[in-house]
Amino acid sequence: TALPERRKSVSVAAAQSGGTPGGPLSRGQRKRLARKVGVQRKREMGELMIEKDAVKQEGTLGDLETLAASLQAAQAHSPSPASKGRGDARSMKMTKNNRRRMLINETAQLQAVLQHPSFKANPLATIHQHLENAMRSDAGTAQ
Repeated sequence: TALPERRKSVSVAAAQSGGTPGGPLSRGQRKRLARKVGVQRKREMGELMIEKDAVKQEGTLGDLETLAASLQAAQAHSPSPASKGRGDARSMKMTKNNRRRMLINETAQLQAVLQHPSFKANPLATIHQHLENAMRSDAGTAQ
């Protein structure tokens, strides 16, 4: 034999109006409705957070705060900048000291780029302009 369906779906509109057509909500119905509304809020909040993360990841440059934090951490762990003498990269062996010097030089270069006014104003346009200039320079030296 089929059992009668005991659970009744209580809509949010019915709860807001003060009850179902048969009368006010019972204590259990109010508790279930409150739990259901809470779950819906959590689900909506989760979807909103996922959308915000997607927008942040798909943004023009994403979140630069992590880059700045890693730059500060690298500066805190590295000694004062070494001389800017650069050798041929192919002839240099990557020893511990060479890696340290390279890290110091690249950190200083990145700091200079991040502080540059044109990069602050429009990072993508500045990078695009730099790449165009580098391509022109490479094309000029190849000829």
